[in-house]
Amino acid sequence: MDTVDDTWYANLSGGQQRRVCVGIALINEPDLLFLDEPTTGIDPAGRQSLWSLISDLADEGTTVFLTTHYMKEAEHFADRVALLDAGSLVEIGPPTELIESYGGGTHLVIETDSPPTQLEGLGVEVERTETGLRIPGVAPTAIGDIVGQLEAQGVAYETLTWTEPSLEGVYLRLTGDPVTEQWAPKPAVTPREGSQ
Repeated sequence: MDTVDDTWYANLSGGQQRRVCVGIALINEPDLLFLDEPTTGIDPAGRQSLWSLISDLADEGTTVFLTTHYMKEAEHFADRVALLDAGSLVEIGPPTELIESYGGGTHLVIETDSPPTQLEGLGVEVERTETGLRIPGVAPTAIGDIVGQLEAQGVAYETLTWTEPSLEGVYLRLTGDPVTEQWAPKPAVTPREGSQ
């Protein structure tokens, strides 16, 4: 039975070829390493291994320049990121600072037909959206209080979704990508004619 050890490079899977390329790049223990989308096509276990390797290299003093389309990868590993759109630099900085500046903060979205006035006693800002209510600036520890208030006020809801800002959301917002609307706060809507 053949093993990967006996397989020609051209016959390896895309993920295995990526691993070989990274291995070749590391042979001389470089002080400066350029990696172009090294985790593309690699299975989740292989991606975790490669992330661990890159992290170890950086901890040992290797400067790593990494291009990636995976914003979570950039957010997790990069000291600084440069966000590009159509070849132009959009923004540069530490991921945490970009998220703080452009991320929009945490929020809780409540899918309901109830009006925001039913949550007035909670002491938080409540916005009406196309599908329900949005409460900005909600910490995870406050979700229980909000759920209790919903129950106390008799607010029926379909779902609760808590989100925190991410580098991906920052990228979408800065590039003006139409997908941004999915993650951006929904605009307030006026009540339907004849309803109160």
